[in-house]
Amino acid sequence: MNLPQESRSIASYTTRLDQTLKILEERVKQQEQLLEEGTQDSIQQTQADLEDTRQRLAKETRILVLQSQIDDRTQKPQSQVAKDMLRELEAKENYYNEETRRLVKAFQTFINDHLAPMLAAEELGGPIVGDDLGVDETMLEAGFNAQGRAKKPKNLPSEDKRQQRIDQIWGSKPQSGDMAEAEQTWDEKDAAGAEMRDLTEQLLNRLVEAGGTGPGAYVELTRESAAARFLVRSKVAQFHPRDARKLRLVDFGGEVED
Repeated sequence: MNLPQESRSIASYTTRLDQTLKILEERVKQQEQLLEEGTQDSIQQTQADLEDTRQRLAKETRILVLQSQIDDRTQKPQSQVAKDMLRELEAKENYYNEETRRLVKAFQTFINDHLAPMLAAEELGGPIVGDDLGVDETMLEAGFNAQGRAKKPKNLPSEDKRQQRIDQIWGSKPQSGDMAEAEQTWDEKDAAGAEMRDLTEQLLNRLVEAGGTGPGAYVELTRESAAARFLVRSKVAQFHPRDARKLRLVDFGGEVED
């Protein structure tokens, strides 16, 4: 065989080999895909079976617990059953009271550490709550310009002017019989935090007194504060549709009025 013929034979053999390899690769990919699909279907079916079994076992367990409670009560005297129910109610009441105290404490901490400075900044003409999480005491003391940016702290107002500004916006510091509280500072952050706590307390009390979100649930505002606007933006409260001086908590069982 001469050299040109040998070269053509090698080229032909190489071409057939490449075609064979491509066919084998395609078949391998097809088999892998079928295997993957079959495995995925098997996994999904297994998960569905496990979920059905879990729900069935949960129902059976609940039925057994209820049956055990019924049997236990029917075997006890009525007086003992009443005492057990009373103890159970007292335990639930203690639990809910403790959870309420925990939530109130967490809410107070959130106001003092995070919300109050931002409320004060918005009240002073700065960014609205949430736009600047880094508001600090120096920014509040210096104030904000017409564009809502913090002024440079080199020209801070005197303490008298600062206190006068606080009194004009939030009012004077509430009187307290506690000497320790009376000696504490009363700055922008303290005033804004106190206003938010007072407003939420009024809203909650009015809601309880009204027995729902009817006309009696509204609190009449002395002014449109940053605290009130924040509650409305957060969909926690809403203004009266015909009187923006009135505010109430949102009925979370109904629809929020935008």
